[in-house]
Formats: sequence, structure tokens, C-alpha cells
Amino acid sequence: MATVKARGVKESIELALLELMRDKPFERIEVKEVTQQAHVSRMSFYRNFSSKEDVLRQFVADRLPQMLQTEQGELADDEVRPYLARILERMRQGAPFFSLLRENGLMHLLYGHFLGEASSYIRRFQPGAVPYQDTYYTGGTLLVIMEWIDRGMPESPDELADIIDTLYYRRNF
Repeated sequence: MATVKARGVKESIELALLELMRDKPFERIEVKEVTQQAHVSRMSFYRNFSSKEDVLRQFVADRLPQMLQTEQGELADDEVRPYLARILERMRQGAPFFSLLRENGLMHLLYGHFLGEASSYIRRFQPGAVPYQDTYYTGGTLLVIMEWIDRGMPESPDELADIIDTLYYRRNF
């Protein structure tokens, strides 16, 4: 039962911080405000998290792997576009969260997880990739996604997947 309660406290804190970020810049939010919004004690906050950034880091760590979930086995080069479209559709569904991160200069919280998940996918569909190629593609893709978020996601996930796919293979637009 303690595990369920602890999971509830963590989720309450995460959701409280996200709610506060809708109205106030992240750097101006105090832990006291988060605990009040979450209806938990300061001790509960620090029992579960070391800082406000840690709250978001954990939120990303818990949810991003499912968002970037890939299929098992060897993948063909032409499967990158549908994979990207699926990720982008999931990101569009989570647009408010990603916009909050972007507006508050916190996209770096995504990078490590995104790099780990997406790099493993890139290595599967291009097993002969040169060193750093997975980092290059993953970093470039994240930057394109950040620009997409900044622009209000005007392209559909399929359209943006086509653009990124074109950039990967250096085809003409």
C-alpha cells in the first residue's frame, strides 16, 4: 500500500508543478507553492524529489520511453518515416507539456532520454552507421521538433516526418 501512496504523492507533485507552470515561469515557482498545490508536505516533496527540475526530469523519464517506443528486430531504412510520424503524433498529443518545457528553457530535460531511445532505433535501421551518426541525427531531429513546437506545430506529424526523412537522406525538397 505504501508504494501506491508514494506513487500518488509523486504524481500529485508532478501535476501540481505542471499546473503552476501554466501561469508562472518555472524559475519563479517555489517548492512551497508546489507542495500547497499538490496538498503534500515539504517533507513528502523532498522524500521523492531533490528539486523542481528533478520533478520534471522524473516526469520525462517515466513518460518519454513509452512515447518513443520502437518495434523489435531489424528495421529497414524506409521505416524511419512511419516511426517519426508515430513519435510526432504522440508529441502533438502531449503538446501542452512540450510547450511548457520549451517556454521555460527546459528542453534539455528531453535530450538525454530522447538520445538514448532514438539512438537505439537509428542503430537498428542503420547498423553500419559511422560513429556519432546516431547522435547527429537524434540531435538534429530534436532541434527540428523544438522548432516545430515553437511554430505551434503547423505541420501534421506526417508532414514533419516527411521533412525530417528528407533531411536524413539529403533529398531535394
